[in-house]
Amino acid sequence: MAPLARSVAQALADFAVSLGASIPSLLLQGVISVILVASLLPEYDTLIPQLEDISPLGPEISEIYNRKITAMVKSLILAYS
Repeated sequence: MAPLARSVAQALADFAVSLGASIPSLLLQGVISVILVASLLPEYDTLIPQLEDISPLGPEISEIYNRKITAMVKSLILAYS
């Protein structure tokens, strides 16, 4: 019984240490994501025509690509809401 309890305690301690080590990274990534979304969101309407102008793809492929980007951005925003 003691080896099992020791193993469980070690696993819990390892989990707590790894969680504590990853929290700053998770917070930093979250802040960077929010800053990027907040800075690009007001410019989104003007950003799409600019991206279409510099796109080397044809108009049909660019339209498909833009729809997918728009869907990903909307889902990202909904995930943070």
